[in-house]
Amino acid sequence: MSVCGFASLPIPPCHAVIFSSRRSAAHDAAHAAAVDAMVELAARKPGFPGFQSARDGGGFGIKVSSRIDGAAISVGLHQPEHAAVRVHGREHGCQHYELRVAKVGRAYGTKTTS
Repeated sequence: MSVCGFASLPIPPCHAVIFSSRRSAAHDAAHAAAVDAMVELAARKPGFPGFQSARDGGGFGIKVSSRIDGAAISVGLHQPEHAAVRVHGREHGCQHYELRVAKVGRAYGTKTTS
């Protein structure tokens, strides 16, 4: 994560995993903590240049994680911890979710000094 709150820009070509969700009434602090732990685990793996997340007051959120290639995505999806968080999320976290994997061919932004 950069100083300005944005994830580091990946160097294309790379992949983006885009997870959109609406929290359910059953969403709990345990699920939120499990998701945070998954992000920390992913950040320690090779091929994970960054992660960004936002959620509105109505419970709709979007998380975008960058990966250098499809193999880096597969590594994360096959971890037992990740499988447990997915199951818990279906039962206690998300009313509805969608996952998209996209190939990023171009990435750019403004230069921030702070």
